[in-house]
Amino acid sequence: MYDFPPIFNLEFYLQNFFNPLNNSIIFLKSAEPENHPPFFSEVAQWDTVLHYLRATKGDIGYVSVDGQAWRRHSNATSFSTAFTGVKRYKDWITINKNIKAYLPKSLHKYFRTNFIAYEYISLVYLKKKKIGMFLYYFALMVLNRPVRPLKEYKDYFWKLRNQ
Repeated sequence: MYDFPPIFNLEFYLQNFFNPLNNSIIFLKSAEPENHPPFFSEVAQWDTVLHYLRATKGDIGYVSVDGQAWRRHSNATSFSTAFTGVKRYKDWITINKNIKAYLPKSLHKYFRTNFIAYEYISLVYLKKKKIGMFLYYFALMVLNRPVRPLKEYKDYFWKLRNQ
């Protein structure tokens, strides 16, 4: 598992780009949101939205144990092809765009850019040979974070070459 402290706050969670298994994190019952935001039902990654919302009301507990058992079935989002590729990354864009309204302003910096989502979406469209969509998301990627370390572009072009 991960080597994280047993208790941390939302900023630590976001800063470390930490996405733990759902059964390894703990929130107080009082942290449960009274209402879900309108975009909640639009995304398959609703559990991540809940983590963010709950963490605004208190610290997060973490247990470094993988006690989860997986059931594979046709409606499961974790293993289904219905939630891969473009859908997964468009979900992240939707979350990044909408979650800021529910978080303290000091945390908005973690949701400013979507260049990683645009990068992966562009690669999916290239693999599907949809060149117009590839170019569109490639442009969004570059415009979303035009100044990137050379290594990041080198990695991206390696991914392009190996599609």
